[in-house]
Amino acid sequence: MTQRSPARSIPSLSLFVGCVAWMALAATRDSAAREWRVEADGSGDTARIQEAIDQAISGDVIILAPGRYVETLQFRGADITVRSQDPDDPDVVDATVIDADNQGSVARFDGRETAACLLTGVTLTGGRAAQGGGIHGQGTRATIRANRITSNTAEGRTGDDPRGGGLFQCAGRIEGNRIESNRAWTTSTLTTSGRGGGLAECGGEIWSNFIQSNTASGPGGGLFACDAWVEGNHIAGNQSLAAGGGAAAGDGHWRNNLFVGNRAEAGGALSGQRGVFLHNTLVSNHAQTRCGGMLDSQILVFKNCIFWNNDGPETQSAQDDQILQSTAPLYSCVQGWTGGNFNIAADPAFVDPLRDFHLRPDSPAIDAGGSIHGVVRDLDGRLRPIDSVREPRGDGSNLDMGAYEYPIPLHGGVTVWRLY
Repeated sequence: MTQRSPARSIPSLSLFVGCVAWMALAATRDSAAREWRVEADGSGDTARIQEAIDQAISGDVIILAPGRYVETLQFRGADITVRSQDPDDPDVVDATVIDADNQGSVARFDGRETAACLLTGVTLTGGRAAQGGGIHGQGTRATIRANRITSNTAEGRTGDDPRGGGLFQCAGRIEGNRIESNRAWTTSTLTTSGRGGGLAECGGEIWSNFIQSNTASGPGGGLFACDAWVEGNHIAGNQSLAAGGGAAAGDGHWRNNLFVGNRAEAGGALSGQRGVFLHNTLVSNHAQTRCGGMLDSQILVFKNCIFWNNDGPETQSAQDDQILQSTAPLYSCVQGWTGGNFNIAADPAFVDPLRDFHLRPDSPAIDAGGSIHGVVRDLDGRLRPIDSVREPRGDGSNLDMGAYEYPIPLHGGVTVWRLY
């Protein structure tokens, strides 16, 4: 029998050894992500954030010391983290400032980033661009968490289409941010121009943010055309010179949100919404003309909400002040309601009708909602449903109407929450 020459196996063996060595080197590099320290005074690895971004690769972490960094950032598709020294400390967030000085968007992504890319714990301000004064996402799926995004502008002249004063086209998770005092503005006479003072055309998940005091010359003082899962947000004090002071347009899933004190020419809180609308509280929103609450919205699933004290001087009735030219809700508390659908028109009995929209023990909204699959928590993150009254209400699911579930009072004047 002729033996096979061992020499033929040598190239294959060399190739195998080379592959193993390359894989080991790559694994070592991936497991040893570098931390870059940025100090505004130059005492760190670099004094400029962009220099660190340009040298970083996916997995690297860029940590910013407190200070004011006057620059604009260009993320280039790498899944890196840019953060302050303590993103969970609001004082640190306020002290770690990236200021674009009106030279463009504060941060610009290129759209290739995944959820592993993280921007967290900083203040982004001074941005000025046609779209995305604070953050221009270009469809990025980067995670934007626990930032303060403030005093940025999407601005244009006649023929421009400014959108997203705070954020534009971000499609990842936008969570736990303060998005405030941004604006989308134009000198054009077109009422549709200048859209989304806070956010425009954002998808993904918009969770647990304070979206407040943003303005737009067109529709959507707070949000415009956000086809997203929008949950647990405080949407307050936003203004549109057109429609939808809180939000305009969009096909989203809205749940456990509080709309308060928003203003618009029409549709003080909302205009032109589609999708799902569950367990939201809309109170004290105002329109200059028609409907302080929800206007021109065709909702697929519309349940367990509270509409109260919304107003528009040209609306013909208290019911139309709350909901006008829109889908009728089910199992909701609507001021002046006369249209059935298991809705109630009694005062929801807020703890404080001006500033605290939790339910008092005598609220008729307690246990009066309808069943919804998958609803397990409220705006405070507390368990729902909780069976809090003896008499049967709603459809027996014991879900409360509105964004807040009522707690269980115990003897001795102590109130506790059941936690999951």
